[in-house]
This record gives sequence, C-alpha cells and structure tokens, in this order.
Amino acid sequence: MKKVLLILVVIIIIVCLIIIIISNFFKKPTTNTTILPSPSVAPNNASSGYSTSADQLLEDKKNFQIGLLVNKLPYHGNNFSLYYKYNTDEFILQLNPNSAAAGNKEFDLFLKNNGIGSRMWFHGLILINNDVAPAP
Repeated sequence: MKKVLLILVVIIIIVCLIIIIISNFFKKPTTNTTILPSPSVAPNNASSGYSTSADQLLEDKKNFQIGLLVNKLPYHGNNFSLYYKYNTDEFILQLNPNSAAAGNKEFDLFLKNNGIGSRMWFHGLILINNDVAPAP
C-alpha cells in the first residue's frame, strides 16, 4: 500500500511539473520596454520629457519644407531656374540676366507657394546670373 501511495505521489508531482512546463512554454513572454528618443532628435531640455522649444519646431518645419522642395528640383520658371547639388548640399538659383528683378519676384513667389517663408531657410543658396545651366 505504501508503495502504491508513493508511486501515486510521484506521478502527481511529475504531472504537475509537466503542466507547469507546458504552461510556461505557451506563455507569451513579458518584457519591460522603454522607448527613448533618438539622440539626434532629443529635445533641447531632456529633463522636460518630450517638449520641444518653438525654435526647434520652426527649424524642423524649415528642414521639412526644404526637403519637399528638393524633390521638385530641378525647376525651370520663366525667369529663373533652381537646381540642387546633392554632392555639395547646395541650392543654385540661376536668374535670367535680362530679367533679374522679375526672376527674383518669381523665385520668391515660388518659395511662398511651396511653403518656404524666406530665402534664409536655405543653407547654401548660390546665385548665378548667366545663361549656362550648372552641372548637376
């Protein structure tokens, strides 16, 4: 009788262990994941969480709008042409020498229509006042 009881206890323990192992095998693992902002886009004041200064937001808007404009280049208007040189990260504004004033006005309107508030948003705007197109 003791032998049967001992065998029964061992079987119950083995069954319990099998159930625990199987339940852990099919259990979805839980992990504590913390998502941190990339260092390249970290806010100016890291202690304030995700708040960003107005200056940084404006700079991000400028860069976004300039990026959209790059996709439309080269652009040839009536009195100006605008090119982008990827290898040097330069914008080249070529004005028609016979109508430079009209070219400047047309260029400023082109910028406004593309969400760019000012020529100052460009980093590396080069003005060419001739009829020869720059090398891409």
